[in-house]
Amino acid sequence: MPNDDLLAHRDEIDVQELSGRRLITYPRHSRPYLSSMVAQCTAQVEDLVVADIEVLDKSTLLPLVAQGSGIGLVPQWVTEMPVNGVAFVKLSHAPVLQFGVAWRERDASRDSLLDFVQLAREEAKRIDLRFRR
Repeated sequence: MPNDDLLAHRDEIDVQELSGRRLITYPRHSRPYLSSMVAQCTAQVEDLVVADIEVLDKSTLLPLVAQGSGIGLVPQWVTEMPVNGVAFVKLSHAPVLQFGVAWRERDASRDSLLDFVQLAREEAKRIDLRFRR
């Protein structure tokens, strides 16, 4: 949310506290899962205005928030990309977006594949610990 929002300096807020704000969303055609998560998360918020702005990525969303065009819901990792004029406030009971890794079982480069899977698991644990603040 913009730095000058009344909630901007809180550590955590409930989704209901977003009442009366304009929400910048993601287009369903290119971000169906994220779009659906945002819609479900905010469905019960009274007086939430869905802005007529849809963005494809977070790097477009953040400057729009900074200039006061609305607020946006972003994955927690986006908080690592600070932008002047934007405050990141944790949303209590936020939905969890899960990622996975898939591969062919009989891959010719099995050793490299297993090394990559191990690296991905280690990195996922490291990231999980960092964001559990």
